[in-house]
Amino acid sequence: MRRLFFAVFASMVLAATAYAWAGEKGCAPHEGKTGFGDNIAKIILKLDLTDAQKREIATILKDHRLGAKEKGKALCEAMKQLHDISYTDGANETAVKQAYAAVATAGEAMALKKAMVTSQLKKVLTPEQLKKLDLECAAMIAKVKEKLEGKFEEHRGKLDEWIDKHAQ
Repeated sequence: MRRLFFAVFASMVLAATAYAWAGEKGCAPHEGKTGFGDNIAKIILKLDLTDAQKREIATILKDHRLGAKEKGKALCEAMKQLHDISYTDGANETAVKQAYAAVATAGEAMALKKAMVTSQLKKVLTPEQLKKLDLECAAMIAKVKEKLEGKFEEHRGKLDEWIDKHAQ
């Protein structure tokens, strides 16, 4: 159960990244309100950047924005296709495997883009800013994890109750 939770959690974090980079309201759950972009912006604002650092970070983000949006849209579309196939043609194992492979490929491209951008951004920061970045990111991840873990367990418990009640 714990492995399943972490797999779902990792998928949701990657999906949130894709949604934020893709900028597509129709793709993200809850009408595109992932909160991911807002959280990253809040973290950047907490780093007390110099004007030179702000320009350099903005330039890095601008240089990667289009490519990241394309990768985010590709991941988003692949996830939508997997969802659609799973609910309309779930018995077609080959179609489901192909759709999942597309999600994995798009997710890998998105993860690589995020890692490359993060690496470039970190080169601009001072050691103190890097420590603060690590602390802020860890706090954000812990907050999301706590929220998702609670919801996952709550919904899993409701499903287990329903199964136990109706399965004979």
